[in-house]
Amino acid sequence: MKKIFILCLSLLLSMGAWAEETPEPTTNGKTYLLEPIIVTATRYPEHLKDIPAHSTLLSSSKLKNFNFLSLGEILRKFSAGEMNSSGSLGQVQTLSLRGHSSSQVLFLLEGRKLNYL
Repeated sequence: MKKIFILCLSLLLSMGAWAEETPEPTTNGKTYLLEPIIVTATRYPEHLKDIPAHSTLLSSSKLKNFNFLSLGEILRKFSAGEMNSSGSLGQVQTLSLRGHSSSQVLFLLEGRKLNYL
């Protein structure tokens, strides 16, 4: 039994030696800057300038310079949004964005919904 255990242990520990190393990426020294692509309700990647509806893309580099506490503060700073709060911080907030109510606006953070439609 002890021999089988040692054999299994040695086989298990030697698996790392057979693992293939990741090859170094080959580059020709050029750096390419790509345009951001947004996935819309159609779920097809489109450029921001080709989307039929008015959309605003806020990257993390824009948001790092500010210390926002809520989504409402971000909207007041970067878009024509109006937040109405009911109660204290963390309570229900309603949104009016470019003339649309909160039931007509979708907020996504890394592909996840931030509001209920």
